[in-house]
Amino acid sequence: MIEQLLAESNTSANIENGRPTLVGLTRKINDKIFKDICGIQPTSQPRATVYGVRYQMVSQDGSETRETLGSHRTSTGKYPFKDHGLPVGSDSMTVGEHFSEFDYVFGVVVDGDYLGLTESELLGKVLSGDLRLVTDADDDDTSDVQSSRFIMDRWQSDIKSRRVKSPTTWELLHDMQGNNIDGSSAAEDLLATSISDEVNSDIIMKTITVAKKGTPIDLSNGELYQQGRTLIARALELGADIQRNTTFPATFALASPKVASAIRASGQVGSSDIIDGTNLKLVTDGKAIGEYMLVGSKLEFDALDTVAPIHYSPYVEADNAGTYLIATDSENLQPVPALISRYAITSSPDFSDVDGVQNGEDWEKLANNSPLATLVTVNL
Repeated sequence: MIEQLLAESNTSANIENGRPTLVGLTRKINDKIFKDICGIQPTSQPRATVYGVRYQMVSQDGSETRETLGSHRTSTGKYPFKDHGLPVGSDSMTVGEHFSEFDYVFGVVVDGDYLGLTESELLGKVLSGDLRLVTDADDDDTSDVQSSRFIMDRWQSDIKSRRVKSPTTWELLHDMQGNNIDGSSAAEDLLATSISDEVNSDIIMKTITVAKKGTPIDLSNGELYQQGRTLIARALELGADIQRNTTFPATFALASPKVASAIRASGQVGSSDIIDGTNLKLVTDGKAIGEYMLVGSKLEFDALDTVAPIHYSPYVEADNAGTYLIATDSENLQPVPALISRYAITSSPDFSDVDGVQNGEDWEKLANNSPLATLVTVNL
Protein backbone atom coordinates (compact mmCIF):
# COMPACT_ATOMS: atom_id res chain seq x y z
CA MET A 1 0.00 0.00 0.00
CA ILE A 2 2.68 2.50 1.01
CA GLU A 3 4.79 1.56 -2.02
CA GLN A 4 1.85 2.17 -4.34
CA LEU A 5 1.21 5.62 -2.89
CA LEU A 6 4.87 6.59 -2.96
CA ALA A 7 5.13 5.42 -6.54
CA GLU A 8 2.07 7.42 -7.45
CA SER A 9 3.55 10.55 -5.90
CA ASN A 10 6.57 10.26 -8.20
CA THR A 11 4.81 9.20 -11.39
CA SER A 12 1.41 10.86 -11.54
CA ALA A 13 -0.39 14.00 -10.53
CA ASN A 14 -3.70 12.15 -10.54
CA ILE A 15 -4.74 10.97 -7.09
CA GLU A 16 -7.46 8.70 -8.51
CA ASN A 17 -4.92 5.93 -9.18
CA GLY A 18 -4.32 5.61 -5.44
CA ARG A 19 -7.93 5.65 -4.28
CA PRO A 20 -8.32 1.92 -3.51
CA THR A 21 -5.16 2.02 -1.42
CA LEU A 22 -6.23 5.23 0.27
CA VAL A 23 -9.61 3.81 1.18
CA GLY A 24 -7.88 0.71 2.53
CA LEU A 25 -5.72 2.71 4.92
CA THR A 26 -8.65 4.81 6.08
CA ARG A 27 -10.64 1.70 6.88
CA LYS A 28 -7.69 0.29 8.76
CA ILE A 29 -7.73 3.36 11.00
CA ASN A 30 -11.49 3.20 11.58
CA ASP A 31 -11.23 -0.50 12.46
CA LYS A 32 -8.96 0.40 15.38
CA ILE A 33 -11.41 2.84 16.98
CA PHE A 34 -13.21 1.89 20.21
CA LYS A 35 -16.55 1.19 18.55
CA ASP A 36 -18.02 -0.45 21.65
CA ILE A 37 -18.32 2.81 23.59
CA CYS A 38 -19.18 5.43 20.95
CA GLY A 39 -21.54 5.86 18.04
CA ILE A 40 -19.85 6.18 14.64
CA GLN A 41 -21.46 8.47 12.09
CA PRO A 42 -19.22 9.35 9.11
CA THR A 43 -19.71 12.82 7.68
CA SER A 44 -18.80 14.52 4.43
CA GLN A 45 -19.55 18.00 5.79
CA PRO A 46 -17.21 20.37 7.67
CA ARG A 47 -19.58 20.18 10.64
CA ALA A 48 -20.81 16.92 12.16
CA THR A 49 -24.41 16.87 13.33
CA VAL A 50 -26.25 14.60 15.75
CA TYR A 51 -30.04 14.70 15.90
CA GLY A 52 -32.11 13.68 18.89
CA VAL A 53 -35.81 13.00 18.37
CA ARG A 54 -38.29 13.62 21.19
CA TYR A 55 -41.97 12.76 21.14
CA GLN A 56 -44.40 14.68 23.32
CA MET A 57 -48.08 14.61 24.16
CA VAL A 58 -49.82 17.99 23.97
CA SER A 59 -52.85 19.23 25.89
CA GLN A 60 -55.88 20.35 23.88
CA ASP A 61 -55.12 24.05 24.35
CA GLY A 62 -51.43 23.50 23.53
CA SER A 63 -50.26 25.01 26.81
CA GLU A 64 -48.71 21.87 28.32
CA THR A 65 -46.58 19.03 26.99
CA ARG A 66 -45.04 15.85 28.33
CA GLU A 67 -42.45 13.33 27.11
CA THR A 68 -43.99 9.95 26.34
CA LEU A 69 -40.98 7.80 27.19
CA GLY A 70 -39.43 7.04 30.54
CA SER A 71 -42.60 6.26 32.50
CA HIS A 72 -45.82 4.25 32.34
CA ARG A 73 -47.97 7.34 31.88
CA THR A 74 -50.34 6.89 28.94
CA SER A 75 -52.40 9.45 27.04
CA THR A 76 -53.75 7.78 23.91
CA GLY A 77 -56.37 5.59 25.60
CA LYS A 78 -59.17 6.17 28.07
CA TYR A 79 -57.72 9.32 29.64
CA PRO A 80 -56.00 11.95 27.44
CA PHE A 81 -53.12 14.05 28.71
CA LYS A 82 -54.33 16.87 31.02
CA ASP A 83 -57.85 16.86 29.57
CA HIS A 84 -59.28 13.92 31.50
CA GLY A 85 -61.37 15.92 34.01
CA LEU A 86 -60.33 13.73 36.95
CA PRO A 87 -59.92 15.05 40.51
CA VAL A 88 -56.82 14.68 42.65
CA GLY A 89 -56.64 12.14 45.45
CA SER A 90 -58.81 12.64 48.54
CA ASP A 91 -58.94 11.29 52.08
CA SER A 92 -61.93 8.99 51.64
CA MET A 93 -61.67 7.22 48.31
CA THR A 94 -63.49 3.97 47.55
CA VAL A 95 -62.79 1.01 45.31
CA GLY A 96 -63.22 1.77 41.59
CA GLU A 97 -62.70 5.53 41.81
CA HIS A 98 -60.09 7.13 39.56
CA PHE A 99 -57.96 10.21 40.29
CA SER A 100 -54.95 11.91 38.74
CA GLU A 101 -51.66 13.02 40.31
CA PHE A 102 -48.33 13.87 38.66
CA ASP A 103 -49.86 13.12 35.22
CA TYR A 104 -50.57 9.53 36.27
CA VAL A 105 -54.11 8.19 36.50
CA PHE A 106 -54.67 5.95 39.52
CA GLY A 107 -57.49 3.52 40.19
CA VAL A 108 -58.45 2.74 43.79
CA VAL A 109 -58.14 -0.96 44.65
CA VAL A 110 -58.36 -0.60 48.44
CA ASP A 111 -60.49 2.05 50.18
CA GLY A 112 -58.32 4.64 51.87
CA ASP A 113 -56.78 8.08 52.26
CA TYR A 114 -54.84 9.15 49.15
CA LEU A 115 -54.71 12.88 49.85
CA GLY A 116 -51.41 14.75 49.52
CA LEU A 117 -49.18 11.75 48.83
CA THR A 118 -45.89 12.21 46.97
CA GLU A 119 -45.25 10.62 43.59
CA SER A 120 -43.04 7.90 45.09
CA GLU A 121 -45.63 7.19 47.80
CA LEU A 122 -48.41 6.81 45.24
CA LEU A 123 -46.31 4.52 43.05
CA GLY A 124 -45.45 2.54 46.16
CA LYS A 125 -49.17 2.07 46.74
CA VAL A 126 -49.39 0.59 43.24
CA LEU A 127 -46.67 -1.94 44.06
CA SER A 128 -48.33 -2.80 47.38
CA GLY A 129 -51.68 -3.40 45.66
CA ASP A 130 -53.66 -0.50 47.15
CA LEU A 131 -53.83 1.36 43.83
CA ARG A 132 -53.39 0.54 40.16
CA LEU A 133 -52.10 2.63 37.29
CA VAL A 134 -54.92 3.14 34.82
CA THR A 135 -53.36 2.53 31.40
CA ASP A 136 -56.60 1.30 29.82
CA ALA A 137 -57.37 1.71 26.13
CA ASP A 138 -60.49 3.70 25.22
CA ASP A 139 -63.76 1.88 24.49
CA ASP A 140 -65.19 4.95 22.71
CA ASP A 141 -63.76 5.47 19.21
CA THR A 142 -65.59 8.80 18.89
CA SER A 143 -63.55 10.52 21.62
CA ASP A 144 -61.16 13.34 20.76
CA VAL A 145 -57.82 12.13 19.43
CA GLN A 146 -54.79 12.90 21.60
CA SER A 147 -52.49 15.51 20.06
CA SER A 148 -48.74 14.98 19.91
CA ARG A 149 -45.64 16.52 18.40
CA PHE A 150 -42.11 15.59 17.33
CA ILE A 151 -39.12 17.67 18.37
CA MET A 152 -35.69 17.26 16.78
CA ASP A 153 -32.75 18.48 18.85
CA ARG A 154 -29.70 19.28 16.74
CA TRP A 155 -26.17 19.21 18.14
CA GLN A 156 -23.18 20.22 16.03
CA SER A 157 -19.41 19.94 16.25
CA ASP A 158 -16.71 21.21 13.88
CA ILE A 159 -14.39 18.80 12.09
CA LYS A 160 -10.86 18.87 13.52
CA SER A 161 -7.70 17.07 12.48
CA ARG A 162 -4.74 15.00 13.66
CA ARG A 163 -1.59 14.76 11.52
CA VAL A 164 1.31 12.35 11.46
CA LYS A 165 4.04 11.42 8.98
CA SER A 166 6.21 8.34 8.67
CA PRO A 167 9.97 8.37 7.90
CA THR A 168 9.28 5.86 5.14
CA THR A 169 11.20 6.53 1.92
CA TRP A 170 11.88 4.42 -1.15
CA GLU A 171 15.34 3.66 0.17
CA LEU A 172 14.05 2.54 3.57
CA LEU A 173 11.44 0.26 2.00
CA HIS A 174 14.05 -1.37 -0.23
CA ASP A 175 16.44 -1.78 2.70
CA MET A 176 13.72 -3.45 4.77
CA GLN A 177 12.72 -5.73 1.91
CA GLY A 178 16.35 -6.73 1.53
CA ASN A 179 16.18 -7.98 5.12
CA ASN A 180 12.91 -9.86 4.48
CA ILE A 181 10.83 -7.26 6.37
CA ASP A 182 7.51 -6.05 4.99
CA GLY A 183 8.24 -2.35 5.28
CA SER A 184 5.00 -1.27 3.63
CA SER A 185 2.85 -3.08 6.22
CA ALA A 186 4.99 -1.74 9.05
CA ALA A 187 4.52 1.83 7.84
CA GLU A 188 0.78 1.31 7.43
CA ASP A 189 0.49 0.02 10.99
CA LEU A 190 2.57 2.91 12.29
CA LEU A 191 0.29 5.50 10.70
CA ALA A 192 -2.97 3.73 11.54
CA THR A 193 -1.98 2.94 15.13
CA SER A 194 -0.53 6.35 15.96
CA ILE A 195 -3.65 8.17 14.78
CA SER A 196 -6.23 5.73 16.15
CA ASP A 197 -4.48 5.57 19.54
CA GLU A 198 -4.91 9.30 20.01
CA VAL A 199 -8.46 9.27 18.66
CA ASN A 200 -9.27 6.57 21.22
CA SER A 201 -7.80 8.75 23.97
CA ASP A 202 -10.04 11.57 22.77
CA ILE A 203 -13.09 9.29 22.76
CA ILE A 204 -12.39 7.89 26.23
CA MET A 205 -11.69 11.25 27.86
CA LYS A 206 -14.77 12.84 26.28
CA THR A 207 -16.88 9.92 27.52
CA ILE A 208 -15.46 10.34 31.02
CA THR A 209 -16.18 14.07 30.83
CA VAL A 210 -19.86 13.79 29.91
CA ALA A 211 -20.63 10.80 32.16
CA LYS A 212 -22.59 11.44 35.32
CA LYS A 213 -20.53 10.81 38.44
CA GLY A 214 -21.79 8.27 40.97
CA THR A 215 -20.86 7.40 44.55
CA PRO A 216 -17.27 6.09 44.87
CA ILE A 217 -16.78 2.42 45.73
CA ASP A 218 -14.38 1.36 48.50
CA LEU A 219 -13.29 -2.28 48.12
CA SER A 220 -9.90 -1.95 49.77
CA ASN A 221 -10.56 -4.65 52.38
CA GLY A 222 -12.02 -7.35 50.12
CA GLU A 223 -10.57 -10.39 48.37
CA LEU A 224 -9.92 -9.96 44.64
CA TYR A 225 -12.63 -12.47 43.68
CA GLN A 226 -15.22 -10.78 45.87
CA GLN A 227 -14.15 -7.34 44.64
CA GLY A 228 -14.95 -8.44 41.11
CA ARG A 229 -18.37 -9.76 42.08
CA THR A 230 -19.17 -6.52 43.90
CA LEU A 231 -18.07 -4.46 40.90
CA ILE A 232 -20.32 -6.48 38.59
CA ALA A 233 -23.26 -5.99 40.95
CA ARG A 234 -22.58 -2.25 41.03
CA ALA A 235 -22.30 -2.13 37.23
CA LEU A 236 -25.72 -3.74 36.95
CA GLU A 237 -27.16 -1.17 39.36
CA LEU A 238 -25.72 1.67 37.29
CA GLY A 239 -27.06 0.06 34.12
CA ALA A 240 -30.51 -0.22 35.67
CA ASP A 241 -30.45 3.50 36.50
CA ILE A 242 -29.55 4.31 32.89
CA GLN A 243 -32.35 2.14 31.54
CA ARG A 244 -34.89 3.60 33.98
CA ASN A 245 -33.99 7.16 32.97
CA THR A 246 -33.61 6.63 29.20
CA THR A 247 -35.29 3.25 28.40
CA PHE A 248 -31.98 2.10 26.85
CA PRO A 249 -30.14 -0.85 28.44
CA ALA A 250 -26.46 -0.49 29.34
CA THR A 251 -24.12 -2.30 26.95
CA PHE A 252 -20.55 -1.65 28.09
CA ALA A 253 -18.38 -1.24 31.17
CA LEU A 254 -15.22 0.80 30.60
CA ALA A 255 -12.68 0.26 33.36
CA SER A 256 -9.09 0.92 34.34
CA PRO A 257 -6.76 -2.11 34.07
CA LYS A 258 -6.80 -2.85 37.80
CA VAL A 259 -10.58 -2.63 38.03
CA ALA A 260 -10.97 -4.71 34.86
CA SER A 261 -8.62 -7.33 36.35
CA ALA A 262 -10.77 -7.56 39.48
CA ILE A 263 -13.86 -8.06 37.33
CA ARG A 264 -12.09 -10.80 35.36
CA ALA A 265 -10.93 -12.44 38.60
CA SER A 266 -14.58 -13.04 39.46
CA GLY A 267 -14.65 -15.69 36.74
CA GLN A 268 -17.67 -14.03 35.13
CA VAL A 269 -16.07 -12.65 31.96
CA GLY A 270 -16.34 -14.80 28.81
CA SER A 271 -13.98 -15.07 25.86
CA SER A 272 -15.80 -12.27 23.99
CA ASP A 273 -15.37 -9.94 27.02
CA ILE A 274 -19.09 -10.10 27.80
CA ILE A 275 -19.74 -10.29 31.55
CA ASP A 276 -21.74 -13.48 32.12
CA GLY A 277 -25.40 -12.99 32.88
CA THR A 278 -25.33 -9.41 31.61
CA ASN A 279 -25.30 -7.55 28.32
CA LEU A 280 -22.19 -5.61 29.35
CA LYS A 281 -19.00 -5.78 27.31
CA LEU A 282 -15.88 -5.14 29.39
CA VAL A 283 -13.59 -2.57 27.74
CA THR A 284 -10.22 -1.74 29.31
CA ASP A 285 -8.75 1.76 29.33
CA GLY A 286 -5.08 0.82 29.13
CA LYS A 287 -3.94 4.38 29.85
CA ALA A 288 -6.36 5.11 32.70
CA ILE A 289 -5.59 8.18 34.80
CA GLY A 290 -7.02 6.50 37.92
CA GLU A 291 -9.08 3.55 39.11
CA TYR A 292 -12.63 3.80 37.81
CA MET A 293 -15.55 1.99 36.20
CA LEU A 294 -17.86 3.64 33.68
CA VAL A 295 -21.10 2.00 32.60
CA GLY A 296 -22.81 3.24 29.46
CA SER A 297 -25.25 2.45 26.66
CA LYS A 298 -24.27 2.16 23.00
CA LEU A 299 -26.94 0.77 20.68
CA GLU A 300 -27.46 0.71 16.93
CA PHE A 301 -30.99 0.26 15.60
CA ASP A 302 -30.41 0.96 11.90
CA ALA A 303 -28.09 2.99 9.70
CA LEU A 304 -29.40 6.31 11.02
CA ASP A 305 -30.37 5.52 14.60
CA THR A 306 -27.56 5.21 17.13
CA VAL A 307 -27.57 5.74 20.88
CA ALA A 308 -24.27 6.47 22.67
CA PRO A 309 -22.83 8.98 25.16
CA ILE A 310 -20.75 10.51 22.37
CA HIS A 311 -20.52 10.16 18.59
CA TYR A 312 -17.31 9.89 16.56
CA SER A 313 -17.72 11.31 13.06
CA PRO A 314 -14.76 10.64 10.74
CA TYR A 315 -14.63 13.02 7.80
CA VAL A 316 -14.80 11.07 4.55
CA GLU A 317 -15.19 11.90 0.90
CA ALA A 318 -17.75 10.32 -1.41
CA ASP A 319 -15.75 7.07 -1.69
CA ASN A 320 -15.08 6.86 2.07
CA ALA A 321 -11.44 7.91 1.67
CA GLY A 322 -9.50 9.85 4.26
CA THR A 323 -6.76 12.33 3.47
CA TYR A 324 -3.34 10.94 2.55
CA LEU A 325 -0.42 13.24 1.75
CA ILE A 326 3.06 12.84 0.36
CA ALA A 327 5.39 15.13 2.29
CA THR A 328 9.04 15.86 1.59
CA ASP A 329 11.72 15.00 4.11
CA SER A 330 13.69 18.24 4.62
CA GLU A 331 16.94 16.36 5.22
CA ASN A 332 17.10 14.25 2.08
CA LEU A 333 14.25 15.66 -0.06
CA GLN A 334 12.73 12.19 -0.34
CA PRO A 335 8.93 11.75 -0.48
CA VAL A 336 7.47 10.30 2.72
CA PRO A 337 3.88 9.33 3.53
CA ALA A 338 1.81 11.43 5.92
CA LEU A 339 -1.74 11.12 7.13
CA ILE A 340 -4.30 13.70 8.18
CA SER A 341 -7.24 12.26 10.09
CA ARG A 342 -10.19 14.63 10.19
CA TYR A 343 -13.07 13.93 12.55
CA ALA A 344 -15.47 15.40 15.06
CA ILE A 345 -16.62 14.13 18.44
CA THR A 346 -20.10 15.22 19.43
CA SER A 347 -22.05 14.63 22.60
CA SER A 348 -25.50 13.08 22.38
CA PRO A 349 -28.49 15.30 23.16
CA ASP A 350 -29.30 14.90 26.85
CA PHE A 351 -33.08 14.67 26.38
CA SER A 352 -33.60 18.02 28.10
CA ASP A 353 -35.83 20.72 26.66
CA VAL A 354 -33.27 22.55 24.53
CA ASP A 355 -33.88 25.46 22.21
CA GLY A 356 -32.17 25.83 18.85
CA VAL A 357 -28.99 24.22 17.51
CA GLN A 358 -26.73 23.17 20.37
CA ASN A 359 -22.95 23.23 20.52
CA GLY A 360 -22.05 19.56 20.76
CA GLU A 361 -18.47 20.26 21.81
CA ASP A 362 -18.93 22.70 24.68
CA TRP A 363 -17.40 20.10 26.97
CA GLU A 364 -17.43 22.25 30.10
CA LYS A 365 -21.19 22.71 29.74
CA LEU A 366 -21.73 19.08 28.77
CA ALA A 367 -19.65 17.69 31.64
CA ASN A 368 -21.36 15.31 34.08
CA ASN A 369 -24.72 15.49 32.28
CA SER A 370 -25.02 12.48 29.97
CA PRO A 371 -27.95 10.21 30.86
CA LEU A 372 -26.29 7.42 28.88
CA ALA A 373 -23.15 6.94 31.01
CA THR A 374 -22.26 6.93 34.71
CA LEU A 375 -18.76 6.78 36.23
CA VAL A 376 -17.71 5.72 39.71
CA THR A 377 -14.20 5.83 41.12
CA VAL A 378 -12.97 2.65 42.78
CA ASN A 379 -10.61 2.15 45.71
CA LEU A 380 -9.02 -1.31 45.50
